[in-house]
Amino acid sequence: MLGKQTKKAVIKFIIAYIVLLIIFHLLSSLYVTAYLPLISRALPCFHRDYHVTEMKVVDRGGRQKIEFSIDIKDRVVVTNYPDAVKISYTPSGNYPARSIINYPLILFSLIAAWPF
Repeated sequence: MLGKQTKKAVIKFIIAYIVLLIIFHLLSSLYVTAYLPLISRALPCFHRDYHVTEMKVVDRGGRQKIEFSIDIKDRVVVTNYPDAVKISYTPSGNYPARSIINYPLILFSLIAAWPF
């Protein structure tokens, strides 16, 4: 059996999750639009050879998708040359825009349910 404090925490988590889910559902386009520039600026800080050339929210069949293109300069060591040779390639793709709300939704629900 679960203890009394654990039951309260689980109930608070479920309530917080539902409330935050509704809030994130209503404000998801604002959150995604505000979050994209942060991703574009942060990525080169984590890896200096990555440069975001395009990142935007597009509507595909009534669903928002994040489209991106990242220019990656990578070092390739060729045995005949004394220095590394830089090559460049640009992966691109898209994924559901709503997927970036999952982590804050769970994190904020846990924080709201934490027994103080």
